[in-house]
Amino acid sequence: MPSIHFHCPSCQTKLSAEPDQAGTPGVCPECEWTFYIPKSSQGPSQDSVIRFFCPHCNRKLSATADQFATELPCPFPDCRKPVLVPRPDWKSMPTTILKRGAGDPKHLVSEGETRTRAALKKEDE
Repeated sequence: MPSIHFHCPSCQTKLSAEPDQAGTPGVCPECEWTFYIPKSSQGPSQDSVIRFFCPHCNRKLSATADQFATELPCPFPDCRKPVLVPRPDWKSMPTTILKRGAGDPKHLVSEGETRTRAALKKEDE
């Protein structure tokens, strides 16, 4: 089978993987960004990549736009907790705001995930 060719969502380095690795976590050898290997070959596109942080271990993650609203395990072996992929237009809140405004920033992330799930459930009905 031919390899899947794609670009790192962070640094745009050209990468490839075997088809049986599609949908599994990968790490860019250049910038060490953790992402999920796409299911098919694709060119660089900033619009199709969602960057966000794991609410449990606070590490950088990325996913493709077609993975929006899916729950995936954090790819880091010491975490592996479920993470809801946010909307493509989602923007992370600067950490300085979290430090000043909330005693428990993880609670804010959890509340945001709950609200997103509720909104998606309403859309499905």
